[in-house]
Amino acid sequence: MRKNFKYNILLPKQKNYTDIILWCDEVFGKRYDGVRNRDGNWMALWGGRENFGHMRYSFCNEQDFIWFKLRWL
Repeated sequence: MRKNFKYNILLPKQKNYTDIILWCDEVFGKRYDGVRNRDGNWMALWGGRENFGHMRYSFCNEQDFIWFKLRWL
């Protein structure tokens, strides 16, 4: 079954990327990876050409998304 990451937020990549990843791993568990961890409920990806210099953080759960926003915005 494919996960639905419907809660998304873009942040500048310079904004503590490593700290954010470590914090998310600690609070939400290991991030989703299509090969190594399909149980993850969050992921971080490059924002793409349209959002160069940004990272897209995506969540399956609204509660996790809100918790992330409260911490990092």
